[in-house]
Amino acid sequence: MPVQAHISPGYRWRLGIIGLACLGFSAYCFYDGYIHYPYLRQIGLERDALIEKYPVENELREAEWNKIATEKGYPLEMPTEATKRQMDIYTQYIMLAITLPIGLIFTIGFIRAGGRWVEMSDSGFKTSWGQSTTFDAIKQINKERWDTKGIAIVKYVEDGGIERALVLDDWKFNREATTQMVDEITKRLTPEQVIGGKAQVETDTQPEAAPKADA
Repeated sequence: MPVQAHISPGYRWRLGIIGLACLGFSAYCFYDGYIHYPYLRQIGLERDALIEKYPVENELREAEWNKIATEKGYPLEMPTEATKRQMDIYTQYIMLAITLPIGLIFTIGFIRAGGRWVEMSDSGFKTSWGQSTTFDAIKQINKERWDTKGIAIVKYVEDGGIERALVLDDWKFNREATTQMVDEITKRLTPEQVIGGKAQVETDTQPEAAPKADA
């Protein structure tokens, strides 16, 4: 009976949430850097110019500000301090440049992960992204991170002698099915081909046979 491990819903939705959060934040940075902050900065520059013209607060300054604010759609109450610097605008673009690629990577990962699977049959393995191997071609399984991280790396040889690796991760894929696959591979390999994991530890810690007594 074939065993198929599909992408874990929890793992996939984590990708989607991170991607959506980063894309949302990058959109917010774009809005602030391109629209909102320049608008606030312009208000601040108008305020500074008016203060330079009328160093002492008086009715002339207030009247002129009311005129400027009415014409340009600024708040009728003149700001008490300059609002945004040019560096604040640059900072928004820097954050946009950081978060946008991250958001795209995670969002694409969320979309691609939807149809991913690893399948074990009586003869070997195949994946939705094109990897396949027979049990006879598997040369090693590395289980050094299996007990702690749920990650096992299967090394196999393709036709032509090209060595490839298949990563079985029980956080990314269905845990029960992934565990069945790792156990099946382990059973089919010799102890020397199993790196790490409980099987390796048990083999390494077996007591040496006591020397035979002389006849």
